[in-house]
Amino acid sequence: MRTKRPAFIITTGAAVVCFAIVAVFAATITLVVYPGNLQGWQPVTVPGSQPAPATTPSVNFVNGPGTPPLGTGSAQLSVGSDGDAAAELRHPGYAGTTLPTPTPTPDPEIGPITYPATESELTALTYSTYVQQPGSGGQAPYIILRMDYDNNGTQDDLLFYEPVYQTSDFCPSNPQPGVATGEWQTWDALNGCWWSLNGTAGATPGSGVKPLRVIGVDQPNAKIVNAPDASGGVRIVAGFGALAWDNFIGNVDNFQIGVGEDPDTGPNITIYDFEAGAPPVEEFTDVGVQKQTSTSTAFAGNNATYTITVTTGGNAASGVTTLSDTLPGTMTFVSFDQTSGPTFSCMKPEVGSGGTITCTASNLPANSTAVFTLVGNIPAETPPCTSYTNVATVANPNDVGEENNSSSATTDVVAFAPPVAGWTTAGNSGATEDKSNPTRPSYTNFTAAANPGSPGGNYILRYNITATGNLTDSGAPATILRVRYRDEGAGSRVVVRIMQANINGGSTQIGTLFDSDNFTPASGYQMQEIAMPTLTFDFSQNIYWLEVTLTKASTSNQPGFGAALIMQQASGPGPSPCEEL
Repeated sequence: MRTKRPAFIITTGAAVVCFAIVAVFAATITLVVYPGNLQGWQPVTVPGSQPAPATTPSVNFVNGPGTPPLGTGSAQLSVGSDGDAAAELRHPGYAGTTLPTPTPTPDPEIGPITYPATESELTALTYSTYVQQPGSGGQAPYIILRMDYDNNGTQDDLLFYEPVYQTSDFCPSNPQPGVATGEWQTWDALNGCWWSLNGTAGATPGSGVKPLRVIGVDQPNAKIVNAPDASGGVRIVAGFGALAWDNFIGNVDNFQIGVGEDPDTGPNITIYDFEAGAPPVEEFTDVGVQKQTSTSTAFAGNNATYTITVTTGGNAASGVTTLSDTLPGTMTFVSFDQTSGPTFSCMKPEVGSGGTITCTASNLPANSTAVFTLVGNIPAETPPCTSYTNVATVANPNDVGEENNSSSATTDVVAFAPPVAGWTTAGNSGATEDKSNPTRPSYTNFTAAANPGSPGGNYILRYNITATGNLTDSGAPATILRVRYRDEGAGSRVVVRIMQANINGGSTQIGTLFDSDNFTPASGYQMQEIAMPTLTFDFSQNIYWLEVTLTKASTSNQPGFGAALIMQQASGPGPSPCEEL
């Protein structure tokens, strides 16, 4: 029987990292551990008792040896010439993890009984070792668990899993091969046999080793605990054994530990892959396309405009990317232009014909964006309710996914329809009560203004209102009167009335009075509007005009009127009968 001389371990040079156990129900994950990212592991070396020139222990991350089970590297634990020294890796992230649940006694009628693991239960523990230089004891790197039995957060015991005690001579419940030199071996520590520093449950080195579940029966509240200095309660160790470990060199990789389990996927396992350096960044390209249109509805004979955006995600250049867009149905080509981004070479149909636009670009940079504008024409004979769905696609041989390689936008053809009410404009040269009088308002282009020097008073202008179809404003809350005018402030005022005269005689004001005094004055021309929710026009029975009153209090005032629009709210180019058909 091989025995060891146990010793209490003093941490030297250990990083202090605080971790708390969190039950995470997820699939198995692999974490690469290397000098630049230890993933919570703490390299620790403990000197032996021999004086110089005894060599010191070390923990290094190296390539090999041989072919490691994961990646190309491993963690190398070298004890040095003093076997009482030790080289360790400790992890503090598993404090609070409980020992495996004892296996229930089989029911004589239904057979073996199993229960789901608790959220904090240790459900997997395996690792791989490679012995390069075995020392004199046939050893391999082993595991120590620092245990708390009474839930006070302090260490009560140390549990040891040593590969040298896993053969059928020592662990008949789960026999494993003997320790070999010069090859990788994987150890099942969860179901293997352990011994206790305190002899808990009678677990002692050699033939006294016991399964973890046996120790768990003796100590049902057992939990992994970290040291007071926060060094980890899960430890991979080489050394602490005098002559048996002299000059030992061994390696560790593929350390797997599970906490809790998912009822569908099994234990929640974290796999630690020890490597000499950072893993290479996997290069990938994700090419995508998005299409939008500013003309979701349009009249027959009009153009439809589309914006196409090609993106290159990932961290690598894309290689050759191809953009394709086929004009739908009877839509004909008008134009296709690139507006930004890396240059594409494009083949386009003839203007006035159908066909496909095809563009290519070589080696698009990562995270680049190219934007294009496509204009197509809807033939004049296209019937209402026709839909044109324009689809753009991208293709790249290095693309990681196809879910964003196609995008479409639809334009619906709507019918011309007369306005519900008379949408009107007013903006001719006007007519005053006495236009020939030079002291009255003067006219410049389409504006009328009271002349400086003319006497104070009211100046009345009249503008005919004519019916104009399809004069709409999609942002208007209702029928509105929009006026361009000048009101300098005190002494100036502009009032606009909509007047109606029935062909049978009589006139009256309709709608709401526009008064510049309701707005902030300005030295120049400005535009304001008022809502007239009840205003309607009937040009079959009436005539309409604007009556504009320019008021000036002194000869220096110059109120002015530029133009007016009477508009109704619109939700599109016009009512569509499609939903009624």
